[in-house]
Amino acid sequence: MGLVLGTCCAAQLACCVGSSICSCCCSCLPSVKASTSTRLMYATMLSLIALLSMILLSTPVEEWLEKIALYYDFCEETQVQEGSLCRRVLGYSAVYHVCLAGTLFFLFLSVLTLCAKSSADPRVKFDRGFWLWKFLLLILLIVGVFFIPTTKAFYTTMYVGGLIGGFLFILVQIIMLIDFAHSWNESWVGNMEDSDNKCWLVMLITSMLFMFTSSLLGVVLLFIYYTNSDCLDNIVLIVLLVLLCVIISVLSIIPKVQEENPRSGLLQASVTSLFAVGLTWMALSSDPRDQCNPTGEGAQWVSIVVALFVANFTVLIATRTSNKDEDSSSNYAAGGDDDERGGQAVVDDEEDEVSYSHSLFHLAMAAACLYIMMTLTYWFSPMKVDNSMTDSDFADSSVSKWVKISSSWVCFATYIWVLFAPIVLSDREF
Repeated sequence: MGLVLGTCCAAQLACCVGSSICSCCCSCLPSVKASTSTRLMYATMLSLIALLSMILLSTPVEEWLEKIALYYDFCEETQVQEGSLCRRVLGYSAVYHVCLAGTLFFLFLSVLTLCAKSSADPRVKFDRGFWLWKFLLLILLIVGVFFIPTTKAFYTTMYVGGLIGGFLFILVQIIMLIDFAHSWNESWVGNMEDSDNKCWLVMLITSMLFMFTSSLLGVVLLFIYYTNSDCLDNIVLIVLLVLLCVIISVLSIIPKVQEENPRSGLLQASVTSLFAVGLTWMALSSDPRDQCNPTGEGAQWVSIVVALFVANFTVLIATRTSNKDEDSSSNYAAGGDDDERGGQAVVDDEEDEVSYSHSLFHLAMAAACLYIMMTLTYWFSPMKVDNSMTDSDFADSSVSKWVKISSSWVCFATYIWVLFAPIVLSDREF
């Protein structure tokens, strides 16, 4: 699947350069739905924003920044002592600016595509094409936002906006992952019933056991690394995590829930449990107390990589189209007919109606940029910086810990609501 997605994105990027290159590298590729290829391209943009932000936080870049005049001006303006402390704050400032550019870019597209109904709308055509111009627009925004002075007002606005947008994207992740788990279960159960092949049941049970086992292993590691006599709150949080995992597993198979939703089961509970365990691990690895977090900044970087992977996976989940009929035979290509140019055929699956809300998708992508910003800066407020701090103080944030802990609780609450919504709202179709 990754190879197919990568090939599709590479093909789109090739078409940004010119029709000749597009024809050479894309003519052998199978057809793809316009809505899918579009969202994959925006996922690629999001990945590039995250990659650029990570590069700006790297030691070589920080050392290079120290050699330019901007570094000394920044240290003087923020009243931070020159050295590693100012380099770190400058790196955080750079991440804030890059992610602000990404947020503004996707907010612009969200407003532009508001109430778009079909591919006949010129706004949808712009949204699904003109990639070279959109990449140039993003680059110009990134360059432009660096002219915004790094004042206290800038930091405060970005931090508060990042908290709100980051938490909202976590909620989007939760909803998308739960929906993915239900779709996964329905697909495999449906395949088993249609083909009467028990292999689907074996794969379903194996996947469920693997995720429950991974969750159990994660809980054991949490107890080993993040609990002792001085960390009673961590013990309470982990015990509560285990109890909630057990509760949702039991609730997913009770007769009343099964009667209203026969496809609900332990697979969805296992996905939810594993995601909640991951959130709890990322939360405890942000604990500012050394005696309760012996893993240090190394675990923080691992958690950042995992968080970014899950964020991109969530975006890829969003590329799944709706279940409505999409048997359109027409092709869409920005700037011309792909068949005539010899390029990849892109099927217009939104000729009559859009398969997803373009505006809401871009709004979620804007929130994703803020989530990336807060994740890479450890949910740390640069306004808390003082000259007595060390580099390790940046990686420890009580705000990060409790945002992720509360997100895990919201994850459980959302899944329980999904189970009981058909019972509580029996007059509605789910």
